[in-house]
Amino acid sequence: MRIEDVQDAILYFNRTDMNSVLDGQRKEADRAIEAINADVLLSAPTEDYVATIAKRYALDIPVLQRDQAHLEEPREIPWPSRITAGPFIALALF
Repeated sequence: MRIEDVQDAILYFNRTDMNSVLDGQRKEADRAIEAINADVLLSAPTEDYVATIAKRYALDIPVLQRDQAHLEEPREIPWPSRITAGPFIALALF
């Protein structure tokens, strides 16, 4: 792992748990389906609505590919002289 990867990392599911995310997506999809006018829904192919809803509310979840895992060669990395771990905690590194 490189320090640059940690500094610019995208943190997935760091504010809520995965079950809450999935439940929220399902509820949003249910609301979208309920919002469709019944006459319009009956006049179009069901497959079109299913494809649209599935595409809109699908989650793009990263997959760990263990067979492609590797270590980088050791190298010097820049290290910050100060790390902030929250609004009240700051560590000075010397």
